[in-house]
Amino acid sequence: LPGSRVTLSDGTVITDAAHPLKAFVFDKTGKLYVNVGAPSDNCLPASATKPCAAGEGPSPLAAIWTFTPPAGGIFPALKPGDANPPREIFARGLRNSMALAMHPDFPDAGSAFLQAENGRDLPDIFMPNEEINALEKGRHDGWPYCYDLKTVSREYRAFLRTASTYKNLCDNTALYRAPLSLLPPHGAPLAMLYYHGAKFPALDGKLIVGLHGYRPTGSRILVYDVDDKGFPKISPPPVRYSVSCAAEPSRPFQTENAPPVAAAAFTELVSGWYRVNGGRPQGAPVGMTVASDGAIWVVEDKNKKILRIDST
Repeated sequence: LPGSRVTLSDGTVITDAAHPLKAFVFDKTGKLYVNVGAPSDNCLPASATKPCAAGEGPSPLAAIWTFTPPAGGIFPALKPGDANPPREIFARGLRNSMALAMHPDFPDAGSAFLQAENGRDLPDIFMPNEEINALEKGRHDGWPYCYDLKTVSREYRAFLRTASTYKNLCDNTALYRAPLSLLPPHGAPLAMLYYHGAKFPALDGKLIVGLHGYRPTGSRILVYDVDDKGFPKISPPPVRYSVSCAAEPSRPFQTENAPPVAAAAFTELVSGWYRVNGGRPQGAPVGMTVASDGAIWVVEDKNKKILRIDST
């Protein structure tokens, strides 16, 4: 799998790729879905005539790769000289998919396979939003051409007007799949799961998302109500998110081109996890799992701790 040193489809070699870490999930048939992160923030410099090389070719970055196990369901250990197992590209245009959650029924028709996107970086703390994407085989989820819902990246406006596969991508509903919902901007979602356990009956079946980001919109854990297929329920605007230590404690989801927009509403399982001198350290959840007893375990890397969330 691509690591920190990668060769792009145009032959460019990058020796310090930005997102080498891998997250992965298995569906109920045993297929393995692996995050292959983008090598940079926004694939610059942009070209007016060529697509982003990082997302092209037979081994694209910023993508989800799928591996199907052989008969018996077990991937064999590779020996020197062995070929890699066959793979296919499930989805593209995903800057970094460290947060993946799959409904137990997937790949049954209509069941959710969700990705929480770490979007491009910008100095504005309220722009752009992070995303929850409903992944679908063969679709493009935007990076680096589209962000928020269908905002065109300034650097790629000229390219998206040319006669290519990506012409008018952000409005091309046959290829581009806009986010299911926006997430708080710069929240940096790094963990996501469906909760199933006896310890928190009120959370059963709900989607839990950890926001790692150090900005005022991060350092919290969110809970979403979902439908019977696992998709977060969308509410009409305005849908608001919290901003720590701000004069305006909450803001509505909106984009550069639109006033408040529809989004999935959430509650906060862990809120206000920002630093208070002499009171508490800042928290940055980076991984979560549910134990057999139903407790939620959280890896928190700002303070290098493992936390256990119990009903008591």
